[in-house]
Amino acid sequence: MRIGIFGGAFDPPHNGHVKLAEAFYDGQDIDKLIIVPTGISPHKQNGEEITVKQRLALVREAFKRFDVSEYELGKKDVSYTVNTLKYFKDIYKNDELIFLCGSDMLLSFGSWYMPDEILKLCTLCCACRVYDDNEKVLAMMEILNERFNTKIELMYFEPIEIASTQIRRMIKKGEDVSGYLAEGVYKMIVNDKLYFLGEYNGL
Repeated sequence: MRIGIFGGAFDPPHNGHVKLAEAFYDGQDIDKLIIVPTGISPHKQNGEEITVKQRLALVREAFKRFDVSEYELGKKDVSYTVNTLKYFKDIYKNDELIFLCGSDMLLSFGSWYMPDEILKLCTLCCACRVYDDNEKVLAMMEILNERFNTKIELMYFEPIEIASTQIRRMIKKGEDVSGYLAEGVYKMIVNDKLYFLGEYNGL
């Protein structure tokens, strides 16, 4: 089987995340997709505004179609990709792991922790926005293919232009974010007043 791994902070998970997950699952012949909310990322240090339990609940609500792993959320140290992949490889020994990454992540892949080990554990799938200039991505794919003797898959998709940081900012201002979130996620944020600062005006 082909086991897809899609990680991210998902803080909060929005419709862009869900659309990408569905494009990955439906377009890359994935048999099982596992969503992995990050714990302590080596690339970003998130100032936690909600609890791990609350974020996990939001992720489960957003990605109802797929499995959600608590593996990284339970770790006390930095969540390196190679360790996460080793964890899943121990579970899915005879299956192929397909790790989804964005084009920006692929361009910096050479600086990741133990990139050679990552490519022994999985096949990378790079998600590129359809209107991006992808010459750099294609060039990097060729470099990595030659350097690590591996194969990297490429997936084009039409993104929803919104970021979690922007949604958090809008929530703090009391602006309407309902169009960017699954209905259940939106209701949980409103009911529990998540990401909120100052006088609550509703969303």
